[in-house]
Amino acid sequence: MAGRTTSLRARLFRTIILALLATALCASGVRFLLAREMSNRLYDSTLEVVALTISRDVILSEGDILADELLSRLVAALGDPVYYRVIAPGGRFVTGYSSGPEGSPARDAELETGVTVFYDGDYFGEPVRGVVLREFVADDEFGGWTTVEVWQTVGRRADLTIELLAQTVLILANVLVVVAIGVLYGINVGLRPLADLSASVLQRTPRDLSPIEHEVPGEIEPLRDALNGLIGEVRGAIRRRDAFISDAAHQLRNPIAGVGALLDVARGAEDEHERQEIIAEAQVAMSRVSRLTSQLLSLETLEGRADASEPARIDLGALAAAAATRAAGRVISSGAELSFDALDGPATVLAPPGLLDEAVDNLLDNACLYGLQPGGMLRIAMERTSCAIRLVVEDDGPGIAPERAPYIFSRFHRGGEDGHRGSGLGLAIARRIAENCGGSLALETSRAGARFVLSLPAVS
Repeated sequence: MAGRTTSLRARLFRTIILALLATALCASGVRFLLAREMSNRLYDSTLEVVALTISRDVILSEGDILADELLSRLVAALGDPVYYRVIAPGGRFVTGYSSGPEGSPARDAELETGVTVFYDGDYFGEPVRGVVLREFVADDEFGGWTTVEVWQTVGRRADLTIELLAQTVLILANVLVVVAIGVLYGINVGLRPLADLSASVLQRTPRDLSPIEHEVPGEIEPLRDALNGLIGEVRGAIRRRDAFISDAAHQLRNPIAGVGALLDVARGAEDEHERQEIIAEAQVAMSRVSRLTSQLLSLETLEGRADASEPARIDLGALAAAAATRAAGRVISSGAELSFDALDGPATVLAPPGLLDEAVDNLLDNACLYGLQPGGMLRIAMERTSCAIRLVVEDDGPGIAPERAPYIFSRFHRGGEDGHRGSGLGLAIARRIAENCGGSLALETSRAGARFVLSLPAVS
């Protein structure tokens, strides 16, 4: 027994939620980068303003240290300690902190003038972000290019980035919860037609093999059609089984009863010679029962499968010649003659091994039963067309009446009621074999007797 797999509902829910989680993770990553960029841009702009403020304040105070109130306000506004220094032309320290961060370009002689330059550095083991502004100052004391440098630790920047990211994650988490509820509801609604179809099938009884007419969405139509196809095949198989049982019971009842009656008569016969004659007649009847049983089983096997087993390349001419050899004794004993017209070269067709032998034997058996008469002729001929190999079996017997021709290939239909005791299955089996091999078996018009033509696709 196959193991039970995860339900379709769980698979859909898991797939959609995983896709949403992946999307949320990507969105969070993008949001983190944007938040960090925004935080850096915001604090860099503030540092630039602070640098300009310090520059103006120091000039106005003629180099005095900034007022404590201004520093407190800057720290309160930015959230991280603010450090600064002012360097006069020639590299002379003016005010602020005498030592700057590692990596500072403040004393770089090639530092671009008139613009703000941002950098990342390290100040006593702590990462900092700094800005350097070199301006020309027209003043008696600070005349020339004066450098103002401001730096700040980056702790608040990181906190702001994390805070923005946390807000985004919280929003996405709420969205995911709402979407998950909506997805689960949508999956239940979407799969409801499948559940209804399953309930419709489960409510059926074993005898209810009618097609499923339940309305389903377009995506489930192939499943419904497949179920209807399977139900149709089961219905056909049951019909064939019932027909086989009925046919077998009908066709075998009388012959078996006849054999039993003959054996009863033989057991009560007083004359040994008479007993042996009755036993011989019972043996003949029993052989007919055996032949009928074999043909019934062959026909049921052919009807019960849509296609034959793996085909092989078969020389139909050689096969027909062998069948003619087997039938020669019966033809000669009936006082008729047998002719065989072969082709030059092989007559190759594709057919499952063993099936064509039975088809050709049934054709010849039918001819021997109904078409042979003393002084008559049974002709077997091979013919080739542009795309087919034809086997013709023709006799000059009484032929088939026009009103019987449409039924000659039906099961249990005999060609005549003149004392012949065929089963009425030979031609039905032969035609079914021909169709399984992709060919046909037809009754063609003949000047005298019956003419059957077995046609199969030729193989080069």
